[in-house]
Amino acid sequence: MIARSPSLEFLLIIRCTGARRPRINSFTLRTIAVDNHSPDPSIKELVIESAPHLQTLIHLDHNHDLHIAALSVPKLETLGCTNSTRLVFGSTDIRHHQALMKGPCIRGLATAACKIKCLVLGMATLNLHMVIELMTNFPCLEKLYIQVMIVLPIVQFLWLLY
Repeated sequence: MIARSPSLEFLLIIRCTGARRPRINSFTLRTIAVDNHSPDPSIKELVIESAPHLQTLIHLDHNHDLHIAALSVPKLETLGCTNSTRLVFGSTDIRHHQALMKGPCIRGLATAACKIKCLVLGMATLNLHMVIELMTNFPCLEKLYIQVMIVLPIVQFLWLLY
């Protein structure tokens, strides 16, 4: 489907069911955003085999795990991930150990990871150790954005409305 769209620059995948491991090869894609929240079986792994012009890659869902394997993304500058995202850039493997609260486990450092200039993190709870560990593995990092999901009890939420 994507191969037949030679001018596609932005791909937004929301609640996609049926495709558990889509592969992307696109010369024109510049941005990919994925929200794999779905009651049915959804995407578990996104494989980007070749996207030479890809600049932005974002995983939008805090609650569902997604394994992203970016094999060839030489121009990737902006990366958005949550604490349920596993990222693989060539030889760089970033896994979050949320259950143990140890932060990311990072193996190797691929060229693609070295070129990341903007990192967007979404977390259920703020984990500064994980943030610092990630920052040390992106030497060209210029901008860091952190969004923390705050879950309020319904009573507090209703009180805030008045």
